[in-house]
Amino acid sequence: MKVSELARATGVPIPTIKYYLREGMLAPGRRTSVNRAWYDHGHVRGCG
Repeated sequence: MKVSELARATGVPIPTIKYYLREGMLAPGRRTSVNRAWYDHGHVRGCG
């Protein structure tokens, strides 16, 4: 899922998810291009 879908699934705002990623509190998603990543259900558990 895209970061926007991850935000909807968890109720966590996108800027907060990006903060978690920057600080290493959430594992990075699988890169699909230079500025996109794919997140799975493990990320949902990590944010929720």
